[in-house]
Amino acid sequence: MPADINQLHDQARRAIESAETSFADRARDAARYLAEARELGAKPQASAEAIGKSRPWVLALLKWHDGGYKTAVPFPRATRRSVSQADKKKSADPETADLLPRAFDDVVTRLAKLAAKPISELVRTAHAPSELESLAAFLSEVAKAMKMKVAA
Repeated sequence: MPADINQLHDQARRAIESAETSFADRARDAARYLAEARELGAKPQASAEAIGKSRPWVLALLKWHDGGYKTAVPFPRATRRSVSQADKKKSADPETADLLPRAFDDVVTRLAKLAAKPISELVRTAHAPSELESLAAFLSEVAKAMKMKVAA
């Protein structure tokens, strides 16, 4: 018996929330369920509301699905490693070479300060949950890359 839109949205939401697999696997499963729901007539805005994500987030998953999952994750900008010629030139300049590590250290310091605050205080001022989840996925990928670099 084919699933209905509500069942597909529920499966997509559970796939996203699962802690048993990688973000890429969860996103791929959610994208598949959202694509099936779309085939049954679900609109992106309705899907977004049903799974607790933004419309652009849902559209990114659907685009990723429709494109055949050509990138490792549906949000490639979060893990992009391309460097422009101008950035390469800047990194060779002694005055700017340490900007990226300093910026990263600043982010880590700010995150540590946030982690010390009560969750209830953060909830009042936080961005959309989907933005925080995207940031968490990005930070997870950075941590993995750093572990691989240390192991090499």
